[in-house]
Formats: sequence, structure tokens, C-alpha cells
Amino acid sequence: MKSIGRPSKYSTEIVETICCLLAEGRSLRNICKQEDMPSFRTVVRWALDPYLDFWHQYQRARQIQSEVIADEILEIADSLNNVNDIPFVKLKIDARKWAAGRMGINSNAVARIHVDMTHPVGGW
Repeated sequence: MKSIGRPSKYSTEIVETICCLLAEGRSLRNICKQEDMPSFRTVVRWALDPYLDFWHQYQRARQIQSEVIADEILEIADSLNNVNDIPFVKLKIDARKWAAGRMGINSNAVARIHVDMTHPVGGW
């Protein structure tokens, strides 16, 4: 009989899925809300277990995620076509930088990005 509920057993398949989704930019809480994923608490326990290799894969996924967020920030800044959009674009960029900090991303990729919104559009 198949058990009902979320998976709680550690498997390389689930770990690979979690790490791929993290690397793509999704948050761990968002991933763990999926029906086919373990709970947030279970994943945290895996990360804290010294006998599992999850922590190293998780750290690498977070490093990749920081590069993805940095790319998103640059794409958002480059998409600015209208000077009236500056407050909206700045908000989107600041939100991603804040989220990166909250997710524990300690990367130079995100920290180095400073967007100067004082230049007129096309006036580089």
C-alpha cells in the first residue's frame, strides 16, 4: 500500500530536484509547498544531518542561485525603456537584492551590483 502524504525519506532524486529548483531561483519554502516535496522542516533536518551529503549540494545550489539572481537584476535594469519606470525597476531590483540577503546568499555576484538610476535612459 502506497503511503499518503509528503515524502520524508532522503533520496538522491528528491535532493537533485530541490537543488535544481533552488539553482533556478525558487525559494526553499516555495519548493517545500509542493505536494510531491518534503516539508520545509524535513529539508532543514537533512541540511543539519552531518551524515548526509545534502548540505554540500544545497550550498552549491545557493551559489548558483546567487548568479541567477544577479543575472535577473541585470536583465531588469537593461529592460528600462522609459524614465517613468525607474521607481518600479528600482523596486524590483531592491526586492531581489533583499531576497538574496534573506535567503542567506552571501555572494559577490549580488553584493557587487549597484544600479545608478540617475542617468537618463539611453544616456550611458
